[in-house]
This record gives sequence, structure tokens and C-alpha cells, in this order.
Amino acid sequence: MLKKVLLVLASLLLLGGSLVFIFLDPLKKNSRAGLQIEYPNGSASVFLGENYLGKAPLLEEKLQSGEYILKITPDDNKLSNLNLPIYLEKGTLTIVVYNPGENPRNSSSTVFELRKKTDKSSSVSFETYPENAFISFDDKEVTFSPLTIDSVSPGEHHFSVSLPSYEAQDHSFLVLDGYETKITINLAKNIKIEEASPKKVNEATASVIQAKFNKVSPEASGSSGILGKKVQILKTDFFEAEQEVLKAREASDSAAKEVGFAKVGFFYPYLGEKSADGKWLKIQLDKITAWISSDFAKIIEENEPK
Repeated sequence: MLKKVLLVLASLLLLGGSLVFIFLDPLKKNSRAGLQIEYPNGSASVFLGENYLGKAPLLEEKLQSGEYILKITPDDNKLSNLNLPIYLEKGTLTIVVYNPGENPRNSSSTVFELRKKTDKSSSVSFETYPENAFISFDDKEVTFSPLTIDSVSPGEHHFSVSLPSYEAQDHSFLVLDGYETKITINLAKNIKIEEASPKKVNEATASVIQAKFNKVSPEASGSSGILGKKVQILKTDFFEAEQEVLKAREASDSAAKEVGFAKVGFFYPYLGEKSADGKWLKIQLDKITAWISSDFAKIIEENEPK
């Protein structure tokens, strides 16, 4: 289900509906915070810690700032409950959009939190469950979660999140000057895809992975189109979206940022660089360069039989 949310400090406009909520005089109540619960499936009971707040959809403007456990219990007992930690920043409004399914796997939630920054810049950070979801920010090139974008201009922005076999999400929101907008997204498993025939699911997943998820160029699948040295990705027993892959990073360090995935069994151009300890190899991964672990890659000379 696609959802759009517009987040503002002074007011909240939910793009999917016609209601405008006003968060009055937030900055004069230094220890106060607001909480907005958007709930599309009827009504639900909302608890903050041990305190009952009321029925969702709900807007509370005079809550004590701090860390809490938020619980949303649908009136329909066939739908799944939500339990998650949230942080209410003083003088701001936190928004939670919850779309329950029959169990946690096919339920989705999106949480917008604001954090005051000391350097008065603006930024946006994304965290998704599962990780490594595709994120397009302001319709630019797709990258992967978790993701932090610094020096974001204040104003309206847009993002979409997707992952093979999960329901996509699509939101618009406002970035505020001097705040980090922290966006936490729990993606719902697409039940319709799970119920489809395994053959069709595998074909669809492989197509998405080849074109987008693994960022594989047409030459990467086989070695004949690669001139010079190449690497073959060996078995990893690590799977994303039902595909066995090897994580690729922007530097030769296991703590470095992930920039994509190399598909097991595929070949990639070897750029002739190794880390000082020999544990990392530099390859061409579509339009970017990346480092992969040498434990799961085999260097192949141009004329070496595979």
C-alpha cells in the first residue's frame, strides 16, 4: 500500500486525506512533545508506556518528551499489535503510520522522528527492516538502507522504499531547518507474492535483482564480455530477496558502508587492487567501484579456464 505523509513542525498535512492538524505553540513548552498516530484500518487503542492515550487515529500535543514504548492494539483482534520504541523530542511532533496485517510479517509501520542538531544543519536518515531496501530520495538514483543524507535543504522532499516480495512505501515530508528527520520503516511482506507459484516468484525476483538490486551490468553475468582479469563470486550462504550474494563496500573494511551486492556465480571486472592484508579485492560493480572480501572471490586470468 502506498502512503504519503507530509511532516511539519507547526502543522501536519496528511497527503492521502483532507485533514490538517495544527501542533500549537510547540517551542514555548520546552519539555512537551506531540504524537500523531495514523491508522487506516478502523480504530485501535494506543498506549505510551503504561498509559492509555486513546483511540487511533490520534493526536496528542502535551506529552512529556523522552523515550517510550508505543503500543497500538487494533480493535479487530484478527489484526496484529504494534510494539516499538520511540523517542519524543521536545517541541516537535512524532508521526507513526501503522497498517496492520494478520501477523507482524505482513504489517507495516513508518515512524518520523525529529532530532535537534547542534550545528543547525538539516539531514535525513533512513533505517528499514529488513535492511538493504531500495531507497529513492527526491527521485534520484536508488541506493540502499541504512542511509543518512547530510546537508538536506529545508522544505518538502519525497522518498520511496521497496524490496522484492515486500510492499512498497511512498511518502512526502518536510525537512526542518536545524533538525535531523529520522525515518524508521518496517516493510510488510507481500502475501500475494508468497501465494504465487514458486517459479513465477523466482523469475520475478531474479529479474529485479539483476536490473536493480545487485546493480549487475549485462557483462557481469558471464565472463566472455569482460576483458582482462576478473573475479568470480563464490558461495557465501548469505541471501537477500532469495538470492545468494556477497556484500560490496566502499572501502576495504568490514565496517565500511555497503554500496551494493555482487551475485554469487557471477563475474565482475577486477581492478587490480588488493588491500594491504590481502583480504579485500577491488572490482567494478556496474557504474561504481567497490571492495569485496577475497574469502568469497576467485581471481581469474583472461585466458584461465573457469
